[in-house]
Amino acid sequence: MGFWHNYHADPDSPFQGQVLALHPLSGFFMKDPSACWVAGRFFGTDSYADVYERGAVGSSAPYWDLIGSILTAGHQYRRARDGQIRSPKTLDECAESALAGIVAAHPEKCTACGTVTEFQSVGKGDPDTGVVPITCKCPNCGAQSVRNFTEGQIKEWFAKR
Repeated sequence: MGFWHNYHADPDSPFQGQVLALHPLSGFFMKDPSACWVAGRFFGTDSYADVYERGAVGSSAPYWDLIGSILTAGHQYRRARDGQIRSPKTLDECAESALAGIVAAHPEKCTACGTVTEFQSVGKGDPDTGVVPITCKCPNCGAQSVRNFTEGQIKEWFAKR
């Protein structure tokens, strides 16, 4: 786990000047099963060698997923430190919160009563099509509907934030 324990002196590293294992954000990261899964997908595959032995940083999705997970843990740490939250949320909870924002930004009326539906849950996305099913529920009558958002729509929404 040299990545986690080494001093990051490289000026191009997003963690320049940090020893991640000594930073309190590591407590948020290591307690989150989703973040650990992302780390395992990078460190437990050829992706690690691709990045650190062959320098293929730009083409390694698992590396950038890991960077995103670490930055999310840093955000959770900062919010906890500032007293905005009492305990860290998991990456899944953060993703659901973001998807609820996407649903709110693209309102859809209930087919039964006409009330705007709200986010309820997210299903497993299809990696081949990039479609993510999101179940919405009417707060008035309780009717449920499934809305499909594409990876492109989700990325576009995040880019505007």
